[in-house]
Amino acid sequence: IYNRADGALPQDPRIRLLGVELALASGDWLLAQRLLALQAYPAALSDRVAFLKSQIAAAKGEEGKITVRFVPGSRQIPVQAVLGGRMKQNFVIDTGATMVTIPRSTAENLGLSDEQPSQRKQVQTAGGIVDAYEVVLPSVQLGGSQIENVRALVLDLPNQPDTGLLGMNFLSRFRVNINADIGELTLAPR
Repeated sequence: IYNRADGALPQDPRIRLLGVELALASGDWLLAQRLLALQAYPAALSDRVAFLKSQIAAAKGEEGKITVRFVPGSRQIPVQAVLGGRMKQNFVIDTGATMVTIPRSTAENLGLSDEQPSQRKQVQTAGGIVDAYEVVLPSVQLGGSQIENVRALVLDLPNQPDTGLLGMNFLSRFRVNINADIGELTLAPR
């Protein structure tokens, strides 16, 4: 209906603003911005134009933002990421971990081996010192964000053998905001 109205009355600013609103409602802030810029608007519509500009700016700011909901007050924030573009992996967000960790079974499924002795190291964990080896994950995708070539330690977490940790070498690529009271974690690209 909008396309027919715009075709019939291409210079009508109210129809153009309706197109901007429809683009925003469908999540396409870029189209909304282009449509808004196509025309000059009379002073009578300046409040509406200003409101739509603020809506476009807000939508731009949300792009690439990841929101994770978790049980309010929980000590763990579980997420699922995709490794190497093909394998789903359960993780716990851990701002106290220096590096990402993955379970040994995940490393094997991704074809990442521990053949080089230089990759082996002893790592201090909350449970004490453990042996681990370092690998490079081709990519870690969480929500709509994908980070390439992420270093990770291979080690099995006690009582969570199929879970990894998303540590600071991944999280530092984002502005992290945790609101434990409402159970929400947001990661916004830097």
